[in-house]
Parts: sequence; structure tokens; C-alpha cells
Amino acid sequence: MTHRAFLGKEHPPNDVTLRQTLGPCFAHYAALRQVAKGFDTQWTFYKGWSEKFFDSSKTLFYMIPYEAAYRVRLTLRESEAAPLLGDEHLEDVHEMIRGAQTVGEGVLLDFFVEDAEAAVSCSRFIKALISLR
Repeated sequence: MTHRAFLGKEHPPNDVTLRQTLGPCFAHYAALRQVAKGFDTQWTFYKGWSEKFFDSSKTLFYMIPYEAAYRVRLTLRESEAAPLLGDEHLEDVHEMIRGAQTVGEGVLLDFFVEDAEAAVSCSRFIKALISLR
């Protein structure tokens, strides 16, 4: 696994530094941004920088940059799990949902994106989640 990027609080990421750090994964990241374009974004710092995608009611996900990759973390509400588990287009993430760690209001999901296949899986899931919210 690659190392987490942007650990210094004094230098938040921007598109130039993200492009340099993510390398070829920047295109996947930019595509994910388009999927979530109706959501607000904000860079936050906690043990490193992450980009929060949210609306007035809830955080959709956090994108955490790594060197040549990124991680998408989110809490899936209990009420959202059943419809997503019933979606045959999301079979590649069903095991992740079933085996996810339970947290206060649902389960914690964690996508590590370092190639096109992982990016497609993550984007497909985020699109389905947005349609439920």
C-alpha cells in the first residue's frame, strides 16, 4: 500500500499538488468529484488532510489522498444498506457492506482506489448512494 499524503497541517492540498501526488489516479478522483458535484466540499485536517463531501444534512464521504491513490471513507446508514445489497450492479461491494465495522449510525465503508477497476466500483457505489439520499 502507498503512503498517506498531505500530512503537514500548514499546506492543504490543491488541484496542482493533488495531480502531482495522485498521478494517474487524479483522473479517477476528478471523475468522482463530478459524481458528487451537487455536494459541498471542504478540506479538513485530522492526522492529515481529507476532503469532505457533504450536504446540509449529512456527510456523503471523505476522500483521503495517498501517493498514487486515494481512499474514500463513509458511514452507510442502516436504512441504506438493504437497498444497496439488493442492487445487482453493486455485487462487487456487497461483501464489504456485510463485513463492515458497525459504528453509531450504520457501518463504516472504506474504498482504496489505486486503479481503474477500484475507481469504477467506488463511483458506481457513490452514485447509488446519492440516489438514496
